[in-house]
Amino acid sequence: MSRYILTISLLLGCILIYGQNGEKLRDHFEENSKHLENYSGLEMGFNITNVLTRFVGNQPGIDAFDFPFLFRYHFKKNALRIGLGASFDRNSFFDPTTATFRETEDRSMQASIGLERSVNIKKRLAFYYGVDFFAASEFESVKTSNFNNSTISKDIIRFGTSPFIGFSYSINHRVRLHTETNISGFYEKTNTTDTLNGVDTPIAETDRLGGKIEPPIALFINLKF
Repeated sequence: MSRYILTISLLLGCILIYGQNGEKLRDHFEENSKHLENYSGLEMGFNITNVLTRFVGNQPGIDAFDFPFLFRYHFKKNALRIGLGASFDRNSFFDPTTATFRETEDRSMQASIGLERSVNIKKRLAFYYGVDFFAASEFESVKTSNFNNSTISKDIIRFGTSPFIGFSYSINHRVRLHTETNISGFYEKTNTTDTLNGVDTPIAETDRLGGKIEPPIALFINLKF
């Protein structure tokens, strides 16, 4: 829940800080049907999909690899974009049947950088396309404690490229919504290790090439600065 509160707080903070500096943007928006193609400056995006699914009672389905934060710097029709994502989860429980204490830990991080080009369809509606290059890391572990302390851990690294297309809708001169779809191709390497009483024993080392198609199910709200 804390990450949703943080996202909402950042949104409100940005609106309060920059809300008084929008006269130039507002005038440009009102007078120019191609305001996005002619805009230069910083834009910050927040993935609000999880917040919306919380309101309708569904379980959240967005992880670090759906980029909770997306930053753009526009050069009129073109934009440099940077995506950032991270997650952390740790759980523990006691199994009375086997008298074993278990602890699981999951960490993930991802960053991307890419280029984007916008095309205005109407005053508020725009189409955009481009390509991202991304790198990611994941760590998973299961630790069991009884007479011996054993930990099975898995380290994953992944990098690749992801062409994308999307649509955005401008609510006003400062705020717009966007959603996009992408096709990604990546290389992934996984190392699995068993640690027993402090001694590491490699179990497996694998690598693979993969791909993924992401439908346009994530919704971002973007604030222009």
